[in-house]
Amino acid sequence: MDGESMKIGYFEKRVIYLEEVNRKFRVSLESLRSLTTLQKSIANKRDLSLIFSESRERIFSLMAFSSVAFLLYDENTLDFVPEYIYPQFLQKDIQKEIDAHIESGTFAWALHQKRPVIIKPVSLLQDYEIVLHALSTDNRVLGMFIGQLATRRDKIQSESFDILSIALMTTSLATENALLYLEIEAHNRDLKKRVEERTAAALEVNKKLKKEIGVRKKTEEELNTQRQYFEALFTNAPAAVVSLDLKHRIVTTNPQFEALFGYEIDETKGKYIDRLIVPEDRLEEARMLTKRAQAGSIPMIESKRKRKDGTVIETAVSGSAVVVNGKKVGVLAIYADITERKRAERALKKAKRAAESAARSKSEFLANMSHEIRTPLNAILGMSELVLDTELNNEQREFLEIVYSSSEGLLSLINDILDFSKIEAGQMLLERVPFNLKELVESIADIFSFRAEVKGLELVCCIQPDMPDLVEGDPTRIRQVLVNLIANAIKFTEEGEILFQVACDKQRAPKSKDNMMRYIFTIQDTGIGISAGQQEKIFEKFSQADSSTTRRFGGTGLGLSISKSLIELMGGELTLDSKEGQGSAFHVTLTLASKRGIHDERDRTVFDGISVLLVDNHAVRRETLHALLSKWGCAVTLASGHDAMRAKQDGRKVDVILINFHLPETNGLEVVAQLRRSPMFSDSKILLLTSKTGTENRRLRESGVDGYISKPVKHAKLFAVLSDILKPAENGPAIAVIEDANVTDTRTQNKIILLVEDNVDNQKLARKMLERGGHQVQIAASGEEAVDKMTNGDYDLVLMDIQMPGMNGFEATIKIREMESEQARERTPIVALTAHALSGYREECLKHGMDDYITKPIRKKTLLDTIDNWLTPEVSVVDEPVQIEKSAKPSRKQKSTS
Repeated sequence: MDGESMKIGYFEKRVIYLEEVNRKFRVSLESLRSLTTLQKSIANKRDLSLIFSESRERIFSLMAFSSVAFLLYDENTLDFVPEYIYPQFLQKDIQKEIDAHIESGTFAWALHQKRPVIIKPVSLLQDYEIVLHALSTDNRVLGMFIGQLATRRDKIQSESFDILSIALMTTSLATENALLYLEIEAHNRDLKKRVEERTAAALEVNKKLKKEIGVRKKTEEELNTQRQYFEALFTNAPAAVVSLDLKHRIVTTNPQFEALFGYEIDETKGKYIDRLIVPEDRLEEARMLTKRAQAGSIPMIESKRKRKDGTVIETAVSGSAVVVNGKKVGVLAIYADITERKRAERALKKAKRAAESAARSKSEFLANMSHEIRTPLNAILGMSELVLDTELNNEQREFLEIVYSSSEGLLSLINDILDFSKIEAGQMLLERVPFNLKELVESIADIFSFRAEVKGLELVCCIQPDMPDLVEGDPTRIRQVLVNLIANAIKFTEEGEILFQVACDKQRAPKSKDNMMRYIFTIQDTGIGISAGQQEKIFEKFSQADSSTTRRFGGTGLGLSISKSLIELMGGELTLDSKEGQGSAFHVTLTLASKRGIHDERDRTVFDGISVLLVDNHAVRRETLHALLSKWGCAVTLASGHDAMRAKQDGRKVDVILINFHLPETNGLEVVAQLRRSPMFSDSKILLLTSKTGTENRRLRESGVDGYISKPVKHAKLFAVLSDILKPAENGPAIAVIEDANVTDTRTQNKIILLVEDNVDNQKLARKMLERGGHQVQIAASGEEAVDKMTNGDYDLVLMDIQMPGMNGFEATIKIREMESEQARERTPIVALTAHALSGYREECLKHGMDDYITKPIRKKTLLDTIDNWLTPEVSVVDEPVQIEKSAKPSRKQKSTS
């Protein structure tokens, strides 16, 4: 029984063992199938996530895991990076578990084990063990498998862990294959990228090479073109060109060099240039020039060179260094034949000297002619003027006036010739000084009013009321032109009038810092007029309307030509409007700088509220006076002739009636008589405009006139007489007579004048003029005598002739100034008296120490005015009651009278 029992027990154990073996076999077989399936499933996969997902499914079928993760080892960062985690919602917890085991070194230890490592969990909530297993092959460490069991370890068969190792080995091999594939693929991509980049770079290099080849080819073509150009330039240059080496030997020449110096190219190549073309006396100069050219360049100079046949020619030579790559390799020299030019220059210089000699002879002739004619004219005009101031019968006065007028004509002719000569020679000098334009215009009108009246003409002068008084320009030349034009107008007009208008074109004047304004002077007559054909040549030299005009009216035909030239020199314009038989109008346009003067600033509204009745049939003068009176604040009513009686002032009292004496079909006195009979005008002040100077006061008083003013009407005169008649009367009624606003000063009389003059006739003339002016005169007949008298005497002023035998006026003045300096005496004014009137003579006088300059023939007024200018104190006393402003007199250092 015991034996039998033992057998039974043995067989039972054997059966149990075999059943266990069979079970294990079945498990192994099933695991093998599963692993085979896994191996087939993941062997060729390239996506790691698919490999790990398949592996997880097979592992879950082999063992009970609640979560797993596959980590890859990063060889660059030496870190484990989770590549696959399941389930995803435990990602954070699994990550914490991974971090804990990495920090504790468990991962590092597990990598060295060839089997699963079972450890306790750190972060996961379940208490089941953690399985760590390295993912590796024989070649490399790939990563780590981490999984938490879903059951207790003792419930898992040990062979399951072996099967897990096999499964993870399969996963490792698949992972390695995938990584290798990915690495190879990345390498291939990188290699492809590099190939593409290198291919692109090669293409770019090839492109650049092609471009550079094109540029080089183009550059070579351009260089070739430039070389051909410069060769052509060298060959075809109009001047002779030669290239030299640093030893001054000829490298090459152009055809012009060969033609100029007579050499063939074979005769010049390699030869020293100085030996070929430089004369013996110019060798040193040529060597210096070549050295200068080697150092840089030389400007064009003139020098002599020789031809092959020995002929010496005039040349212009220039040269410069030839530099190649910063190194001087030679010299380029250029020669131009100037033989003909030099010959022409010598001829021109000779002609210029002859012309200058002729011009000097002409100037000397004109100066001597002027002096010789003016000297006797001085006596003729001066004595005639003195005699005309005495008691004469009608016949004597007529004869003397003819003498005086003819002398004036001769003097005008001389002045025209001198001005024409100055303009032609370009020696006409213009001044630019401040002057009162209104006073200049009014003075010209004064000069010609009597001449026009004698001929039965009326000269009407109209000045724009708001025109600036003070301007800057050449008053002498402006006066000369206007005088010439008005004189012509009177000469060529037999009846009617001369209208002299001046206006300022403010709107069209250019604005500038100098306040430039355009002034228009118009001289209009009712004379013979000028035909269209004659107008074309009227401004030409020596030209008049026609030959009959020259015979009938006289003259040289220079006046208008000189006037036009003077106006153009001043930047202006002289034009003409005319119809034959109807008269002419000359227009002078000048642009002048307007200055602020005393008349511009004065507030002349003192006549505010004064009503004026202006009776005049001349429309232009009536409008001008209307504007002027309105500017002063007057309320003006216009009337003509007998219409004055019907003129209304809107019921207002008429304070002043201004009546022209010359009215058509009547005269001003008849109109005055009618007005005085009217109660409306009984208290009105009446002023008469008349050209009859010297009208008796009694006749005017009897006709009811309160005053008269001579025509042409001056603005200052009109202002003065209005002021006079409108102020309260103190000594009973009187006639306000304003003929001229003269400023007087008796302190200019009884001065001692030293007259230095060698001509006896001129001595007598000047003495008479000075004595009649209230001065004492002493005479010196020479320069030496003048110096002696000045040294030993005391004189207020010296009148010094220039051209005298022995010591002339210049030398005498220098001696006097030296004497004054040595004796510390006060400077005595010295005024030159000269018959010279050429350009620059006045400056010559001032340069020699003189203070002023008077041209012969001497006029009494000019002489006395000049003395007054130098001897009158700066403060002037004006006769009462008329207060008329006069431009301030220049100081002694500034005074000058032409």
